[in-house]
Amino acid sequence: MVEPRVRGELGYGDWCIHLFEMGLCSCDGCGGHLVVGTCISCGCSHGIHEPSRFHRQRYARWVPVAESGRCSHADAARADEERERDRQARKRSTAEELGDPRR
Repeated sequence: MVEPRVRGELGYGDWCIHLFEMGLCSCDGCGGHLVVGTCISCGCSHGIHEPSRFHRQRYARWVPVAESGRCSHADAARADEERERDRQARKRSTAEELGDPRR
């Protein structure tokens, strides 16, 4: 049994690698099995990037499924990204209105 972790929590990356090695999906609330790195339940793709000249450490790779409604974790990540894009757009808009040259 593997203790669940929350994205952003300390040790989350190592936990994802451990789950991948066991052949389990690391998406929140999924627990599906991986076949050639793709979860048969939610459709997300998982893998491990080995150390290279660009990254000195091993880290987990996650590619969310593009289909909306299939994976709640992927949907939540897309919603977070959209909120961040909106926040940055509002910030740029405000800076342009104030005449900030750093926009």
